[in-house]
Amino acid sequence: MKHLLVVALSLPLAACVVEVDDGPGDGSGSGSGSGSNAAGEVSGSITENATWTGTVTVKGPTTIESGVVITVAAGSTLAFNGSNSLTIKGTLDVQGTSTAKVNIQPSTGMYFGGITNSGTLKLNYAVQKGGGIYTQSGSSTFITDTQLSAVQGDFLVMSGGDLTMTYSQVGIPNDSTHCELHFSSAGNVSITHTNIVGADYGFMFYGGANGTYTNNNWFGNGIHIDATSGASGDFTGSWFENLRQGGATPNVTGLPTLTNAPAKLTDAGVRP
Repeated sequence: MKHLLVVALSLPLAACVVEVDDGPGDGSGSGSGSGSNAAGEVSGSITENATWTGTVTVKGPTTIESGVVITVAAGSTLAFNGSNSLTIKGTLDVQGTSTAKVNIQPSTGMYFGGITNSGTLKLNYAVQKGGGIYTQSGSSTFITDTQLSAVQGDFLVMSGGDLTMTYSQVGIPNDSTHCELHFSSAGNVSITHTNIVGADYGFMFYGGANGTYTNNNWFGNGIHIDATSGASGDFTGSWFENLRQGGATPNVTGLPTLTNAPAKLTDAGVRP
């Protein structure tokens, strides 16, 4: 039995509509709109804190409003219908674990509209594919033990904000993604113990995106790093496939000569 729960608010914001499938029943089922929902559908403005569990379908353009915290429980799935997207003005806290990852993916097909963050995004043990991440000024993004891959354009596009990424992987071998990381403007950036894999460009490293990029593996990319003149960052301890030790390489352009770790790092990537 399906019914719609509509939580009306006194503020001039759209109500939060969640469709909950209770299964067969006598018509008296139960559910809570935006406080906590098991499996359901969301769209429009999310205006109250909630914990999402099970499979939650993003059936239309959806915004987590400022001050609102949405927690996604371990083992859950965020499934996006068509090209729909999620905008974060508050907080999206994805709490996967090594044994119960959170999947973020299209409902059907290969792609969805992605996640735009102008608030706070936390991904822990998530697997996101088919839709990218786009950061805005003032945002904070934390990515840990997470796998990101398979978009049509660029995956992690920074137009502002801070980023901390550790023990993750951006891309897969022969990824459909054009560029795994594309930074045009950013605040404080740190990417460590991460694999950047399998795209035409691993990193488009452009204005205002200096940072710490230590102890990472770069492999399977047509060009590992394409940087504008004057771009700089700390890449020490990293391993670059096909980088000649102590010399230039066609896979790294626009940066001073990089040195290579002796071998591919075994402590980079998603931890078991």
